[in-house]
Amino acid sequence: MTIKDIYHGNRAPIDMQFDTNSRYVGLSKEWLRLHEEFKETLSAEQNEMFNKLCDIQGEQTTISNERSYKQGFCDGAELMRDIIEGGD
Repeated sequence: MTIKDIYHGNRAPIDMQFDTNSRYVGLSKEWLRLHEEFKETLSAEQNEMFNKLCDIQGEQTTISNERSYKQGFCDGAELMRDIIEGGD
């Protein structure tokens, strides 16, 4: 990924793939399995509420990830500026 790709919106962090043998992918598969297993035990009303809870959690995660990405980018830019300006 290049700065040009970022500028033109050709790549986003969400596009990056995880190694299929990574802990992240393993946890995702386990979550999906347990999610489906759990949903089968719920009534229609409980299932609806559970889906809403999952949606809210997903939105919170997205907001947190965006904030972390922005902060990391700002930290990197500040570090580069400090190096260019000859800081410690």
